[in-house]
Amino acid sequence: MYDQTTSINNITNWKEYGRMVRSKGCHLMPRLDEFPNSILVTGCQRSGTTMTGEVINQSDELINFAFGREISLDAALILGGYVDHTPRGRYCFQTTWLNQCYQEYLNYHNGHKIVWVLRNPLSVVRSMLYNWPVGALDELFRDCGIFALPPFLRRSYILLSQPLVSKIQQVYFGYEGKGARYLKRQRFNREELMTVDFDSSRIYVGLDRLQRACYAFNGKVSQIFDLKRHFDNERLIIIEYNDLVINKDEKLPKLFELLQIKYRPEYSDMIHSQSLAKAETLSEFEIKTIKTLCDPVFNQAKTLVTL
Repeated sequence: MYDQTTSINNITNWKEYGRMVRSKGCHLMPRLDEFPNSILVTGCQRSGTTMTGEVINQSDELINFAFGREISLDAALILGGYVDHTPRGRYCFQTTWLNQCYQEYLNYHNGHKIVWVLRNPLSVVRSMLYNWPVGALDELFRDCGIFALPPFLRRSYILLSQPLVSKIQQVYFGYEGKGARYLKRQRFNREELMTVDFDSSRIYVGLDRLQRACYAFNGKVSQIFDLKRHFDNERLIIIEYNDLVINKDEKLPKLFELLQIKYRPEYSDMIHSQSLAKAETLSEFEIKTIKTLCDPVFNQAKTLVTL
Protein backbone atom coordinates (compact mmCIF):
# COMPACT_ATOMS: atom_id res chain seq x y z
CA MET A 1 0.00 0.00 0.00
CA TYR A 2 1.30 3.47 -0.86
CA ASP A 3 2.36 5.28 2.32
CA GLN A 4 1.89 9.02 1.81
CA THR A 5 3.21 9.97 5.25
CA THR A 6 6.62 8.42 4.67
CA SER A 7 6.94 9.35 0.99
CA ILE A 8 5.80 12.97 0.86
CA ASN A 9 9.41 14.20 1.11
CA ASN A 10 10.60 11.81 -1.61
CA ILE A 11 8.46 12.86 -4.57
CA THR A 12 10.42 12.10 -7.75
CA ASN A 13 7.94 12.72 -10.57
CA TRP A 14 4.87 14.76 -11.50
CA LYS A 15 2.50 11.82 -11.11
CA GLU A 16 3.46 11.49 -7.45
CA TYR A 17 3.28 15.27 -7.05
CA GLY A 18 -0.23 15.32 -8.47
CA ARG A 19 -1.43 12.54 -6.21
CA MET A 20 0.21 13.73 -3.02
CA VAL A 21 0.27 17.53 -3.34
CA ARG A 22 -2.00 18.90 -6.06
CA SER A 23 -4.91 16.73 -4.92
CA LYS A 24 -5.02 18.74 -1.69
CA GLY A 25 -6.04 21.94 -3.50
CA CYS A 26 -4.50 25.29 -4.31
CA HIS A 27 -1.79 26.03 -1.79
CA LEU A 28 1.17 25.06 -3.92
CA MET A 29 3.89 27.61 -3.11
CA PRO A 30 3.44 28.82 0.48
CA ARG A 31 7.19 29.52 0.84
CA LEU A 32 7.43 31.95 -2.10
CA ASP A 33 7.76 35.09 0.01
CA GLU A 34 10.81 33.52 1.70
CA PHE A 35 12.55 33.98 -1.66
CA PRO A 36 12.39 37.76 -2.24
CA ASN A 37 12.57 39.24 -5.75
CA SER A 38 12.16 35.85 -7.38
CA ILE A 39 11.66 35.50 -11.13
CA LEU A 40 8.70 33.23 -11.96
CA VAL A 41 8.71 31.88 -15.52
CA THR A 42 5.37 30.58 -16.71
CA GLY A 43 2.97 30.27 -19.63
CA CYS A 44 1.18 27.45 -21.39
CA GLN A 45 3.00 24.14 -21.35
CA ARG A 46 5.04 23.42 -24.53
CA SER A 47 5.53 27.18 -25.09
CA GLY A 48 9.26 27.46 -24.44
CA THR A 49 9.05 28.16 -20.71
CA THR A 50 11.74 25.59 -19.91
CA MET A 51 14.15 27.10 -22.42
CA THR A 52 13.43 30.63 -21.19
CA GLY A 53 13.97 29.62 -17.58
CA GLU A 54 17.24 27.87 -18.44
CA VAL A 55 18.53 30.94 -20.27
CA ILE A 56 17.70 33.23 -17.34
CA ASN A 57 19.26 30.79 -14.87
CA GLN A 58 22.61 31.12 -16.63
CA SER A 59 23.08 34.36 -14.69
CA ASP A 60 25.69 34.20 -11.95
CA GLU A 61 23.43 36.47 -9.90
CA LEU A 62 20.85 33.70 -9.51
CA ILE A 63 21.08 30.69 -7.21
CA ASN A 64 21.43 27.22 -8.71
CA PHE A 65 18.92 25.23 -6.65
CA ALA A 66 18.53 22.12 -8.85
CA PHE A 67 18.80 18.81 -7.02
CA GLY A 68 16.73 16.37 -9.10
CA ARG A 69 16.20 15.36 -12.70
CA GLU A 70 13.70 18.14 -13.50
CA ILE A 71 14.28 21.68 -12.28
CA SER A 72 10.59 22.67 -12.50
CA LEU A 73 9.65 19.82 -10.15
CA ASP A 74 12.50 20.88 -7.86
CA ALA A 75 10.98 24.37 -7.80
CA ALA A 76 7.55 22.99 -6.94
CA LEU A 77 8.94 20.94 -4.06
CA ILE A 78 11.00 23.84 -2.67
CA LEU A 79 8.18 26.39 -2.89
CA GLY A 80 5.74 23.89 -1.41
CA GLY A 81 8.00 23.17 1.54
CA TYR A 82 8.47 19.49 0.72
CA VAL A 83 12.28 19.61 0.69
CA ASP A 84 14.63 21.48 3.00
CA HIS A 85 16.18 24.51 1.34
CA THR A 86 17.53 27.65 2.98
CA PRO A 87 17.12 30.78 0.82
CA ARG A 88 20.48 32.34 0.06
CA GLY A 89 20.01 34.85 -2.76
CA ARG A 90 17.82 35.52 -5.76
CA TYR A 91 16.04 32.71 -7.62
CA CYS A 92 14.37 31.99 -10.95
CA PHE A 93 11.62 29.37 -10.64
CA GLN A 94 9.59 27.86 -13.46
CA THR A 95 5.98 27.85 -12.23
CA THR A 96 4.07 26.57 -15.27
CA TRP A 97 2.76 23.74 -13.09
CA LEU A 98 0.38 26.04 -11.14
CA ASN A 99 -2.34 25.55 -13.80
CA GLN A 100 -5.76 26.29 -12.28
CA CYS A 101 -4.07 27.61 -9.13
CA TYR A 102 -2.56 30.58 -10.97
CA GLN A 103 -4.31 33.08 -8.69
CA GLU A 104 -1.78 32.13 -6.03
CA TYR A 105 0.45 34.70 -7.72
CA LEU A 106 -1.81 37.33 -6.13
CA ASN A 107 -1.03 36.12 -2.61
CA TYR A 108 2.65 37.08 -2.55
CA HIS A 109 4.17 40.56 -2.47
CA ASN A 110 7.91 40.28 -1.94
CA GLY A 111 9.13 41.83 -5.19
CA HIS A 112 8.48 38.89 -7.49
CA LYS A 113 8.43 39.28 -11.27
CA ILE A 114 6.39 37.01 -13.54
CA VAL A 115 7.71 36.23 -17.03
CA TRP A 116 4.87 34.85 -19.15
CA VAL A 117 6.02 33.14 -22.37
CA LEU A 118 3.37 33.35 -25.09
CA ARG A 119 3.75 31.12 -28.14
CA ASN A 120 1.62 30.68 -31.26
CA PRO A 121 -0.95 27.87 -30.95
CA LEU A 122 0.20 25.98 -34.06
CA SER A 123 3.54 25.22 -32.43
CA VAL A 124 2.13 24.64 -28.96
CA VAL A 125 -0.71 22.33 -29.98
CA ARG A 126 1.54 20.39 -32.34
CA SER A 127 3.97 19.79 -29.47
CA MET A 128 1.09 18.69 -27.22
CA LEU A 129 -0.05 16.21 -29.84
CA TYR A 130 3.27 14.71 -30.88
CA ASN A 131 5.80 15.41 -28.13
CA TRP A 132 3.79 15.08 -24.94
CA PRO A 133 2.14 12.15 -23.08
CA VAL A 134 -1.62 12.10 -23.49
CA GLY A 135 -1.96 11.93 -19.70
CA ALA A 136 -0.23 15.29 -19.33
CA LEU A 137 -2.50 16.79 -21.98
CA ASP A 138 -5.61 15.47 -20.28
CA GLU A 139 -4.46 16.87 -16.93
CA LEU A 140 -3.98 20.33 -18.45
CA PHE A 141 -7.36 20.06 -20.19
CA ARG A 142 -9.10 19.12 -16.93
CA ASP A 143 -7.30 21.85 -14.97
CA CYS A 144 -7.60 24.71 -17.48
CA GLY A 145 -9.20 23.68 -20.78
CA ILE A 146 -12.67 22.85 -19.53
CA PHE A 147 -13.12 26.47 -18.43
CA ALA A 148 -12.43 27.64 -21.99
CA LEU A 149 -15.15 25.51 -23.57
CA PRO A 150 -18.32 27.11 -24.97
CA PRO A 151 -21.04 26.98 -22.28
CA PHE A 152 -23.12 24.23 -23.92
CA LEU A 153 -20.03 22.10 -24.43
CA ARG A 154 -18.69 22.74 -20.94
CA ARG A 155 -21.95 21.58 -19.38
CA SER A 156 -21.99 18.44 -21.52
CA TYR A 157 -18.36 17.63 -20.84
CA ILE A 158 -18.73 18.13 -17.09
CA LEU A 159 -21.72 15.79 -17.17
CA LEU A 160 -19.77 13.16 -19.07
CA SER A 161 -16.91 13.54 -16.58
CA GLN A 162 -19.04 12.73 -13.55
CA PRO A 163 -17.85 9.48 -11.90
CA LEU A 164 -21.13 7.59 -12.36
CA VAL A 165 -21.65 8.72 -15.96
CA SER A 166 -18.01 8.01 -16.73
CA LYS A 167 -18.29 4.51 -15.29
CA ILE A 168 -21.45 3.75 -17.28
CA GLN A 169 -19.75 5.05 -20.41
CA GLN A 170 -16.68 2.88 -19.75
CA VAL A 171 -18.84 -0.22 -19.36
CA TYR A 172 -21.02 0.50 -22.38
CA PHE A 173 -18.23 1.55 -24.70
CA GLY A 174 -15.60 -0.68 -23.11
CA TYR A 175 -13.86 -3.54 -24.85
CA GLU A 176 -16.62 -6.05 -24.00
CA GLY A 177 -19.51 -3.59 -23.68
CA LYS A 178 -22.59 -3.62 -25.90
CA GLY A 179 -21.69 -0.19 -27.21
CA ALA A 180 -18.26 -1.41 -28.29
CA ARG A 181 -19.77 -4.36 -30.15
CA TYR A 182 -22.28 -2.05 -31.84
CA LEU A 183 -19.54 0.32 -32.98
CA LYS A 184 -17.55 -2.62 -34.30
CA ARG A 185 -20.52 -3.93 -36.28
CA GLN A 186 -21.23 -0.48 -37.71
CA ARG A 187 -17.50 0.06 -38.42
CA PHE A 188 -17.40 3.37 -36.59
CA ASN A 189 -14.05 4.95 -35.89
CA ARG A 190 -14.21 5.70 -32.16
CA GLU A 191 -11.84 8.67 -32.46
CA GLU A 192 -14.12 10.17 -35.10
CA LEU A 193 -17.11 9.50 -32.87
CA MET A 194 -15.40 11.47 -30.08
CA THR A 195 -15.82 14.78 -31.86
CA VAL A 196 -18.11 17.75 -31.71
CA ASP A 197 -20.27 18.94 -34.58
CA PHE A 198 -19.99 22.71 -34.14
CA ASP A 199 -22.47 23.45 -36.91
CA SER A 200 -25.32 21.71 -35.14
CA SER A 201 -23.88 22.23 -31.62
CA ARG A 202 -24.18 18.56 -30.78
CA ILE A 203 -21.78 16.62 -28.57
CA TYR A 204 -21.40 12.89 -29.11
CA VAL A 205 -19.07 11.27 -26.60
CA GLY A 206 -16.39 13.83 -25.90
CA LEU A 207 -13.58 15.80 -27.49
CA ASP A 208 -10.81 14.29 -29.55
CA ARG A 209 -7.18 14.86 -28.65
CA LEU A 210 -6.73 17.79 -31.04
CA GLN A 211 -9.70 19.65 -29.60
CA ARG A 212 -8.60 18.97 -26.01
CA ALA A 213 -5.19 20.43 -26.84
CA CYS A 214 -6.77 23.54 -28.37
CA TYR A 215 -8.99 24.21 -25.39
CA ALA A 216 -6.15 23.45 -22.98
CA PHE A 217 -4.14 26.15 -24.77
CA ASN A 218 -7.04 28.60 -24.62
CA GLY A 219 -7.70 27.99 -20.95
CA LYS A 220 -4.09 28.42 -19.91
CA VAL A 221 -3.40 31.49 -22.09
CA SER A 222 -6.62 33.17 -20.92
CA GLN A 223 -5.11 33.42 -17.45
CA ILE A 224 -3.06 36.34 -18.78
CA PHE A 225 -6.17 38.50 -18.98
CA ASP A 226 -6.90 38.04 -15.29
CA LEU A 227 -3.30 38.54 -14.17
CA LYS A 228 -3.01 41.68 -16.27
CA ARG A 229 -5.76 43.29 -14.18
CA HIS A 230 -3.63 42.88 -11.06
CA PHE A 231 -0.03 43.42 -12.20
CA ASP A 232 1.67 46.25 -14.06
CA ASN A 233 4.33 45.81 -16.74
CA GLU A 234 7.12 45.72 -14.17
CA ARG A 235 5.59 42.78 -12.31
CA LEU A 236 4.16 40.89 -15.31
CA ILE A 237 6.44 40.69 -18.35
CA ILE A 238 4.78 39.05 -21.35
CA ILE A 239 7.07 37.94 -24.16
CA GLU A 240 6.28 36.21 -27.45
CA TYR A 241 8.44 33.15 -27.92
CA ASN A 242 8.93 33.37 -31.69
CA ASP A 243 9.88 37.03 -31.43
CA LEU A 244 12.37 36.22 -28.67
CA VAL A 245 13.96 33.45 -30.76
CA ILE A 246 14.13 35.43 -34.01
CA ASN A 247 15.31 38.66 -32.39
CA LYS A 248 17.23 37.20 -29.46
CA ASP A 249 20.14 39.64 -29.66
CA GLU A 250 17.69 42.50 -29.21
CA LYS A 251 15.00 41.01 -26.95
CA LEU A 252 17.12 39.01 -24.52
CA PRO A 253 19.20 41.97 -23.25
CA LYS A 254 15.95 43.91 -22.72
CA LEU A 255 14.47 41.00 -20.77
CA PHE A 256 17.52 40.82 -18.51
CA GLU A 257 17.33 44.57 -17.99
CA LEU A 258 13.70 44.33 -16.91
CA LEU A 259 14.64 41.50 -14.56
CA GLN A 260 17.47 43.63 -13.16
CA ILE A 261 20.23 41.10 -13.81
CA LYS A 262 23.35 41.56 -15.91
CA TYR A 263 23.32 40.24 -19.47
CA ARG A 264 26.14 38.55 -21.36
CA PRO A 265 26.06 37.95 -25.15
CA GLU A 266 26.86 34.24 -24.70
CA TYR A 267 23.52 33.72 -22.95
CA SER A 268 21.80 33.79 -26.36
CA ASP A 269 23.76 30.72 -27.51
CA MET A 270 21.13 28.49 -25.87
CA ILE A 271 18.37 29.85 -28.12
CA HIS A 272 17.96 28.08 -31.47
CA SER A 273 15.43 28.57 -34.24
CA GLN A 274 15.00 24.94 -35.38
CA SER A 275 11.76 24.50 -33.45
CA LEU A 276 10.04 27.36 -35.29
CA ALA A 277 9.48 25.28 -38.44
CA LYS A 278 7.91 22.24 -36.75
CA ALA A 279 4.40 23.67 -37.01
CA GLU A 280 4.68 23.31 -40.79
CA THR A 281 4.32 19.53 -40.41
CA LEU A 282 0.68 19.83 -39.30
CA SER A 283 -2.05 18.64 -41.65
CA GLU A 284 -4.49 21.06 -43.27
CA PHE A 285 -7.26 19.80 -41.02
CA GLU A 286 -5.14 20.31 -37.89
CA ILE A 287 -4.13 23.82 -38.95
CA LYS A 288 -7.74 24.78 -39.71
CA THR A 289 -8.96 23.43 -36.37
CA ILE A 290 -6.22 25.14 -34.36
CA LYS A 291 -6.70 28.47 -36.11
CA THR A 292 -10.47 28.32 -35.68
CA LEU A 293 -10.39 27.47 -31.99
CA CYS A 294 -7.21 29.18 -30.75
CA ASP A 295 -6.48 32.25 -32.89
CA PRO A 296 -9.09 34.50 -31.21
CA VAL A 297 -7.53 33.91 -27.78
CA PHE A 298 -3.95 34.10 -29.07
CA ASN A 299 -4.52 37.32 -31.03
CA GLN A 300 -6.09 38.96 -28.00
CA ALA A 301 -3.21 37.84 -25.80
CA LYS A 302 -0.66 39.22 -28.30
CA THR A 303 -1.98 42.72 -27.67
CA LEU A 304 -0.70 42.42 -24.07
CA VAL A 305 2.90 41.58 -25.00
CA THR A 306 5.21 43.96 -23.14
CA LEU A 307 8.61 43.14 -24.59
